[in-house]
Amino acid sequence: MERFGKVKVERRNMCRKTLKNAKYLRRAPTFYNSKISLGSFCERIRLSVRRVLIEKHIPTLRRKRQGKTLKAGILSTVLVMTVLMLLMVMAVIALWGADFLLFSRANYLRVQRANIGSTFTLYCNYPEQDSVVLLYDSVPGAQMKLRRRPWGLYEVLTVESKDGRVWRAGVLGRRSAMNDGGILWYRNNHGAVTMAGESRIGGRGHPPAKTYGQMQTAFFKGEKLPPENIRASTDTLPGPTAEAARIIGELFKLQAMDAMPDSLASSFRGGGQVVVEAGDTGYLAGAVSVVGKYVEIEAGARLHDIIVVADNITVEDGFIGSVQLFARDSVTVGKNVIMELPSGIYSGKYAELGENSEIDGYMIVDYKGEEDIMKPNCRKTSSSKLRGLFYCSGVAELQGEIAGCAVMYKSVYYSKRGYYSDFLYDITIEENPEAVYPFWLNTPQERRVAKWVY
Repeated sequence: MERFGKVKVERRNMCRKTLKNAKYLRRAPTFYNSKISLGSFCERIRLSVRRVLIEKHIPTLRRKRQGKTLKAGILSTVLVMTVLMLLMVMAVIALWGADFLLFSRANYLRVQRANIGSTFTLYCNYPEQDSVVLLYDSVPGAQMKLRRRPWGLYEVLTVESKDGRVWRAGVLGRRSAMNDGGILWYRNNHGAVTMAGESRIGGRGHPPAKTYGQMQTAFFKGEKLPPENIRASTDTLPGPTAEAARIIGELFKLQAMDAMPDSLASSFRGGGQVVVEAGDTGYLAGAVSVVGKYVEIEAGARLHDIIVVADNITVEDGFIGSVQLFARDSVTVGKNVIMELPSGIYSGKYAELGENSEIDGYMIVDYKGEEDIMKPNCRKTSSSKLRGLFYCSGVAELQGEIAGCAVMYKSVYYSKRGYYSDFLYDITIEENPEAVYPFWLNTPQERRVAKWVY
């Protein structure tokens, strides 16, 4: 019994030591009066130690897990944020692609516009071009398409890229009115033309012979024509080319296809034109022709680059626009009228340019009747200005300024006391290197752009 009791005491002491190390002595069982086995006791001790460890460390583990996990309630927010981030990435990629596309398109447009400008320059200097021009053999995109057509006494050239995405149209005229660059041609009637008053010819002239005289008490006060600038003229006035005569004939055969609308604009790209009957209108532009018997252009009308064909045409005072006027009988331009380039006047019998009016283009009277010195076929007032070509195959009462070229059959000055035949009184004719002349006389073929149109 002593030995058995000693063993129990030793085992109890060992268990107490174990429980002390586990810091759990308050539940230490005693073996006095205990009927449990040693194995059950050790199993209880193991479970007790495990429970102590769990109760001690689980709060710490929970706190750590709570810091690294998300609640299930915010899962939708996470999905939305993910989708937004993906959309932002896709937007950045799309913007980069769009920027690259815009850069490529801008570079393409810049190159094509430069090619179109080169094509216009090439055509203006060498008009004998095919309908397709290849600027550079090594660049396939440098193939340009040309389409030309007459527009009144000018020419419209349309140039477009090979794919047709870029194009431009311009109204062209000639660089010079005479073959030798002269600015005055006066028919040789085996007499002399007299310069009186403050007349001046600032370039090469073709008079039959020249004298400087006076009209009543007004002596010659202008500048004399240097001998080296004098060229002989002939007794035949230079006439229009066969192409110009054909164009004039076709214009007078035009028939209206529709009534005059309130406003109308037609592009030159298509190659056609819109022909309307004369009437009240507010705005006309582009490839539009107006036909009628008697046409009166009001001061408030907005006309740009169009053609007007009639028997008689009157332009009211104060009109501003660009228009080519073709009349079988007469064209009368009022006061303070400004006809911008490309504009012009053509008449078969009579034309008049009023006071303080300006024309950028041409003033042509192609008179084919008998000469009547008492009835002038053309009248230009002293305060009016013409930049371009003046042509009169009849009797002209000419004064004021001409910046360009003058070709005339006979000049007469009318005064209160009578008239003075073959007189150039108070007229100034200056050379104009920037003038754009119509396709009327047989002159060099080099062109110049008068205006860009659409």
